[in-house]
Amino acid sequence: MKSQKKTPPVKTQKSVRTEENLLEASAFCIGNLGLENASITEIAKQAGTSRALVAHYFPKKELLFEKVVLYIAQVGLKSIDSSMGHRESSTEDQVLNIVRSNLNFFLRHKHYYRCFILFYHHASIDRRLRRLNTQFYAHAVRRLENIFLEHEPGVRASVARKKSEILYRTYFFAIQRYFTMDHGITSEQWMEQTISEIVELLAVLENSAQVFDQ
Repeated sequence: MKSQKKTPPVKTQKSVRTEENLLEASAFCIGNLGLENASITEIAKQAGTSRALVAHYFPKKELLFEKVVLYIAQVGLKSIDSSMGHRESSTEDQVLNIVRSNLNFFLRHKHYYRCFILFYHHASIDRRLRRLNTQFYAHAVRRLENIFLEHEPGVRASVARKKSEILYRTYFFAIQRYFTMDHGITSEQWMEQTISEIVELLAVLENSAQVFDQ
């Protein structure tokens, strides 16, 4: 006789809020103290709750870190969605909305980006996290790709994807450069500089369409 699979319990609104509070506290501790020093005690203190409750929701630290990364990604996607303009706006406007939203998101939540820096490191040695990072990359590229496909009638999917990958890698590195290198510029200057680079890149990509199409 085959054993029936257990149906996961339905989360109540209270349990969802509790989990989000713990994830936010965990992100703050991991981003400011590092993964090794973000103890259950520190997380409980930041969340204003007990060690037992943190351990109940996240019995393994590896699971907690993965949940934190997913939580940050979900919050970031909501931020991007809320900032998107009308679908009728131009390719450039739509792309710049995504870029500005990403830059502003990490400027407002610097500890989130520090969590992602740790995530990228662990993804290089952990197959499970590497698969997750691959999914993040594919989703980010696909979002840009859909803009090109929607606003540039006749563009080939392969061309739209190549453009999207170049754009994503450019503003991704711009964020990394700001947080991990000495540069001597303000966040406002960095934002203006990055937007200018993306505008110039969009013009280059537009003029290089025939090269991509070969």
